[in-house]
Amino acid sequence: MRYTLARFGKIMLQRWHAAPVSGDLHEILDAFAIARKEVGGDLVVIEVISAGASPPDAEAIRGAIQGIRRLRYLRSLHLVVIEGDSVKRALVRGVFSTIAFALGEAATMCPTVEEAVARACEVTGQDPAALVHEIGAAGLLESA
Repeated sequence: MRYTLARFGKIMLQRWHAAPVSGDLHEILDAFAIARKEVGGDLVVIEVISAGASPPDAEAIRGAIQGIRRLRYLRSLHLVVIEGDSVKRALVRGVFSTIAFALGEAATMCPTVEEAVARACEVTGQDPAALVHEIGAAGLLESA
């Protein structure tokens, strides 16, 4: 699986393990729409790109552009964590930042999942320490 998606109350955590393909983005956005209906309001999205995930290809970038436009209407806050410190990770950060800038996307970059959770909990009122524990128990805190 290229990604893992889990909901923790009003927070959706999406972890990329590999480069996305266009079909992934449609599945994820459908899951976000269902989750938004279930919680009865906007979601806070934490998107984590694991250190081993490759940069997306051109088709996936086009899909991401369409996805970001659709995602705007499903969430109140979009937090992004791009794990790793290599040159490849810098390329992934650059691709993401370029897409976000071009679309006027208000994604907030966070250095760690824990910081993203803390910021998300400021919006949702959830307990950040408890949520970090729950995310860790689900195996989503660190890259595999």
